[in-house]
Amino acid sequence: MKKSIAVLIFIYCLMLTLNFLMPMSYGDDYFYAFVYENTFWQPISEDARRLSSFSDVLNSFANHYLTHSGRIIFILMFFFEWIGKFWFNFVNAGIAVLLILEIVWISDRGRISIPKPSRICWIFFALWTFTTGLSTIFMWLGGSLNYLWTAVMLLGFLIPFVRKYFGIANRNYPPALMFLFGIVAGCTNENTICFFIPFLAVQCILDRSNGKLDRWQAAGVIGLTLGYLILMAAPGNFARIESEEYFSQLPRDENDPTIAHPLPFNIIMIQQSPLWIYLFWNLIRFRKLERENQNLNHELNFARGLVCIGIFSVLIMFLSPDFPARSMFPGLVYLLTAVTILIRLRHEIDGDQMRYRSIRLLHAAGNIYFAMTLIFTIYGMNQLHDYSERVISTATSANSDEIIEVSNYQPSTKLFWASGMHVPVLIFAYDEKNWINISFARYFGIKGVRAVDK
Repeated sequence: MKKSIAVLIFIYCLMLTLNFLMPMSYGDDYFYAFVYENTFWQPISEDARRLSSFSDVLNSFANHYLTHSGRIIFILMFFFEWIGKFWFNFVNAGIAVLLILEIVWISDRGRISIPKPSRICWIFFALWTFTTGLSTIFMWLGGSLNYLWTAVMLLGFLIPFVRKYFGIANRNYPPALMFLFGIVAGCTNENTICFFIPFLAVQCILDRSNGKLDRWQAAGVIGLTLGYLILMAAPGNFARIESEEYFSQLPRDENDPTIAHPLPFNIIMIQQSPLWIYLFWNLIRFRKLERENQNLNHELNFARGLVCIGIFSVLIMFLSPDFPARSMFPGLVYLLTAVTILIRLRHEIDGDQMRYRSIRLLHAAGNIYFAMTLIFTIYGMNQLHDYSERVISTATSANSDEIIEVSNYQPSTKLFWASGMHVPVLIFAYDEKNWINISFARYFGIKGVRAVDK
């Protein structure tokens, strides 16, 4: 247990360091630091005021629900913009550790305990290696809340159902509490909840037919469904889709300009291919064994269900006008959880046969890859942090009627790939009237900012 705690502390300190190196985004983070007043992607007004109270947080969230999005996570967005990114860094590093623990707990039939160090290291390594745009999901304030935090909420909501599915002794949760938890979880992510609901509803139907349905299960699924309806019925969803500014910001497919560009999907599927190969190879390998082992069939059906949630949550994005790479992170979480289940089953079935020389070689290669990308990631993030500090220093020392000129930060191609694609870009528009530039200028009380070539 001491080794496990030491590993968790190391991961927390590493993520905390990277969070402090990650500056506020010139787009969303500065925009949401003001009392929300209009549609996203439009310049904030000259008399816009910074968030200064909890009532400002609540009012901003209400306006945001009406004009942009129904995700409940935005109340935390406004809250942390109010109190500052300094405090967010500490909490966000802990949320990253919690995600690792939840993946291990769910892959271990819902048992909540301190995992073995090897399992913790595997989950962290997989997230580090296969998460496209790691910094945008684990370090960026806006991205972390929308993807990392929502994943933690959904997995936390799933754990009681996993324990019930595997017959682990489970206390009788208060139905009212599960109902409220379900509403919150249902307001997290549009492209995932719609597949979560039938996944859990099937379990409830099967338990009811066997006379094993608990009231908290039904209350949780009802709450989840209601939360999803609240999310999807938000007036802001319709206002955003009808907004010309929204579509003007999106990369389009040349053959069909009504759909998002599929490039992120192609890149990420290549990046995640080792996980998919391992998944299907083991499902085929276990096919004969599960016919003779009902418990194994039970486990594999659960893993298949998680994979289906992950696959469909990604495929549905082809129907969306926007397809950012970070939107595939929920799919990675459920794919990784399913793969971890198969790894555990292989250890339980094969035992010492898992200690092949090839496995040790893979471990060695993984350690080398992690060490190399970690060094270059910290180096690149430190460059990014220094650049941001110089820009902020220029802005704070400028006159209120001055338009400052800055060069954008883009890591070199070599650094980008050597870091495992972890170092982000930080850019202004060349036009000082762009909403990104205006948000930054209003934040520091200057007339404007624009990008210039080096």
